[in-house]
Amino acid sequence: MQRDTSRRYRLIIASFVIVSWLCPTPGIRSEELAIAEVVRDEPVDFATEIFPLLRQNCLACHHAKDSEGGLNLETHSLMQQGGDSGPGVVAKNIAESLVFTRASGQLDDLMPPEDNDVGAKTLTAKQLGLLKLWINQGAKGGQVTVDHGIQWQPIPKSVRATYAMAASPDGQLVAAGHGNRVAVYDIASGAEVAVLSDPGLDSISGPGVADVDLVQAIAFSPRGDRIATGGYRTVRLWKKKPPRKIYDTPLSRSSGMVVKSPDASQVALVNAIGDIEVWSLQPEQRNFVLRNSGGVITGMAWSQKNNRLASCDDQGWLSIWDAGSGKLIAGENTGQSFRSLAVSEDGTLVVTVSADGKPQLWEWKSSDPKQSSIVKKPMPSLDAIKDASSIALGDQPSPQIVVGSQSNAVILDSSSGKVLHKLDHGAPVAAVAIDSANGQVATGGRDGIIRLWKLADGKAGQVFQGTAVSRYLLTQAQRDVARQKVIVAAEEAKAKELEKVAAKEEEVFKKLATEQAEAAKKFATAKKASTEAVAKVTQIDASIVTTNRELETAKTSSEKASKETAANATKLAELEQIATQLEAESKKLTAAAQLLEKEKETDQKKLLEAEAAAKASSEKLQAAKSEAKKVADALTKTKAEAEAAKGVIAALTKQLATSKTNLEAAKKTAASASTAMTQQEAELTKKDKALSAATAAKKRAADAVPQYQGIVGNAKRQLTVLQNRLSETEKRQASAGQACVDVCFSDDGTRLASVHADGSGRVYRVADGLPVASVDGQVDSTGVLIVGDGSLCLFGQSVPSTMWSINESWELERVIGSPTDSEISDRVTALDFRRDGLSLAVGSGPPSGFGEVKVFAVNGGEMVRDLGKVHGDTVLGLRFSPDGRLIATSAADRIVSVSNVASGEIMRTFEGHTHHVLGVDWQDDGRVLASASADQNVKVWNAKTGEQNKTIAGFGKEITAIAFLEQTNQFVTSCADGQLRLHDANGKLIRSFSASGDFLYTLAIAQGGKTLVAGGQNGVIRFWNVADGKLLHETK
Repeated sequence: MQRDTSRRYRLIIASFVIVSWLCPTPGIRSEELAIAEVVRDEPVDFATEIFPLLRQNCLACHHAKDSEGGLNLETHSLMQQGGDSGPGVVAKNIAESLVFTRASGQLDDLMPPEDNDVGAKTLTAKQLGLLKLWINQGAKGGQVTVDHGIQWQPIPKSVRATYAMAASPDGQLVAAGHGNRVAVYDIASGAEVAVLSDPGLDSISGPGVADVDLVQAIAFSPRGDRIATGGYRTVRLWKKKPPRKIYDTPLSRSSGMVVKSPDASQVALVNAIGDIEVWSLQPEQRNFVLRNSGGVITGMAWSQKNNRLASCDDQGWLSIWDAGSGKLIAGENTGQSFRSLAVSEDGTLVVTVSADGKPQLWEWKSSDPKQSSIVKKPMPSLDAIKDASSIALGDQPSPQIVVGSQSNAVILDSSSGKVLHKLDHGAPVAAVAIDSANGQVATGGRDGIIRLWKLADGKAGQVFQGTAVSRYLLTQAQRDVARQKVIVAAEEAKAKELEKVAAKEEEVFKKLATEQAEAAKKFATAKKASTEAVAKVTQIDASIVTTNRELETAKTSSEKASKETAANATKLAELEQIATQLEAESKKLTAAAQLLEKEKETDQKKLLEAEAAAKASSEKLQAAKSEAKKVADALTKTKAEAEAAKGVIAALTKQLATSKTNLEAAKKTAASASTAMTQQEAELTKKDKALSAATAAKKRAADAVPQYQGIVGNAKRQLTVLQNRLSETEKRQASAGQACVDVCFSDDGTRLASVHADGSGRVYRVADGLPVASVDGQVDSTGVLIVGDGSLCLFGQSVPSTMWSINESWELERVIGSPTDSEISDRVTALDFRRDGLSLAVGSGPPSGFGEVKVFAVNGGEMVRDLGKVHGDTVLGLRFSPDGRLIATSAADRIVSVSNVASGEIMRTFEGHTHHVLGVDWQDDGRVLASASADQNVKVWNAKTGEQNKTIAGFGKEITAIAFLEQTNQFVTSCADGQLRLHDANGKLIRSFSASGDFLYTLAIAQGGKTLVAGGQNGVIRFWNVADGKLLHETK
């Protein structure tokens, strides 16, 4: 559905007016005003004398919800506090009191400006004098009360800023706000066709207004029969008035056929007795009654030039009347029953269709008035048709006959008899009509379709079918199917992707399993090598301990042998010395004994003593030598032992050194093996984790495939349901009751009317094929006529005719809430109808307070869902998803949210904007969101995941509104720099539309994405052709 795309920066204007008199107007400098000298002793009272001046001329733009320049004048303390430029009032200091210096023109520009739009007046000299005296007296305050809810003041008609608009789903209308007024425009022409007016506000705001407050939100219902407008804590629902039956016209006298004169000044109708009455329409009066011959009039046609009226009946009478005098000019009983007829511009040719489907050409010969006659004129190409159902006759550029038949329709040249064009309608043609002035032919088929053709070349043009409601239902069903096909394709692609992912995860799992097994083997090998290396170190360590112990033993033995050797050597030396002494003594004693023996005289005793001494000395010598030998042997032994010990020590020392070297090498090997084992263990742990993750991923991927196949299955089943619904809708469109019975053009050829087998009548716009109106007539209605610009006549051969007024008009249906008592907390800033049109979502919330969304029933006005405070600041944008299940909101808190309508739960939030998010919209597939912000960026989001797909920059100022272009991925934005831009979701700029000089607030897309409409600060509504950017219309 088409929805309001108005989004305001900081709520645009917060109270009842636009222009603040305390904000300077660039380029304007005013003279200082005269100030009267007010002299009096009593103090000036703030509450009764000063505040009323402020309320009248200042408060509209300087209050809590719209403090222009940051200045709020609602209370004495707020006035002293001041705004962006300093204090509003400084006691006893006129020069520093901003309110006085600006109001008197002494500082900057005079306030309020002389050209303001809110009716504020500059203060008089006496008022300025009173304000000055109050300040000089000390600017004392007093208690005042400001009621924001009920003190409404009229908004001047000069306030025309357009903050909101919406286009009707059928593309015919756009409703646009102008201050507190709402106008409805025809999109094709740009003309204003209606004004929404609440009669209950006439006493407050004057006639022709839609609200007491600025209208900042507008929405069209999906069927285009309602408009919703938002005000302060209120929503007004306006309903399109259905065609109204008219009873007080001449046509209501008809009980049979009705035809209109070419200049639309007269009508001819068949009355209850079967006669033909000729009436003037301005003034309404019956001119003549043309007596019937007795049969039922089955056909009437008016000639263009000479005011001749031709008629035929079921008894075979073919008559030509002078409609100016009521006289019968010619009459012929042909002997056959007629179904219908057509007449040439000059009235000389008449074409009829007989009851059995045979068309015939007749010529009126009037050379002799007394012998005026109607004769059959042979025309082989016409006579060859045996199943004609309808006939029409045109005269530009030459007389041409259009015949509708069971097979098709043909255009024949009445002069040459040639078949000029065959019109392949695609179904039996039940009705034809010619608009000679515009060179077009209409054929109405049994299929309920009306087709337009060029008279000159027979080329097909516009197609007309259904009513606004049936077309809406058909379009909705078609879009539902198209959307679901996109969803099915996306889900199938996702399912295939998941299958690929599952296969890939399987491959990854197998690879990691192999790697994990290899890592486990490597770890086992490294662990074994480390264990063996550690054992080797332990073994060498033990051998070193043993060698050290043996070395200590060897050293001990060596020391002992060395000591014993030294002792033996000493003892041997001593013994050898003793032996030497003893040997010398022995020799000496032996020599003495020998000498005594030689001497005979030697005393025997002395000899014996000498011999004994020598013997004893010899024995001592022998004993000493024997002892020395023992000592020498012991010395030799201990020396050998010492040498042996040295050898052992040397060997053990060498062995110890070798063991220590081996130990260092073994330790390095063990350390390296331990490091390798640790690395392999870490690698194994890594592989274990990877394998565990791969196992889980493999399971998830494997589980996701059947789960998603279930989603695909559900999507396909839903597609089947929607396709069946579409098929049923198409069947209803093509049902027997929809078969076309008659068609006709309006006088100017801009509208086409039809009547159908079910008795319903329809009016279409020729330019675009859109239905303008539909009425429920009578089943027996067989003819249709457009009278003037706003009336439709349905008639039949045996039933009274019915007249309907089909002019565009709207009436107030109901008001939801009120300024003082409402479930809506604040100004309504966003509206959107749900796809079935039964409920309406309302976005609101006090600035810097919260943002709320509530859903109301359209028929009763009661609240049916409260989504609560979905934002931390005022809701500025609101859109139902295409399927109506979700609702997207954007707000001044810089956030976009998506909530579930059924549960009220916030499903997802989208963060990334750095300023107010002024607009949001769904792509038609419901999978993409786009948001527009005062941060001068558009962000495109994945609505399912919340991921940001794209940020589009390059805008000159804040982006105030955004809307997708029908079923494409393209969207249009309006910007405060006066430009509209068409982008695709990938960020490509396709086209720009200029409203140079205007601060654009809102836009609407209409006519199936063909037309773009926008409005802004200056209130001008502009219409562009989307395809080439051409400006089509602009309102003044």
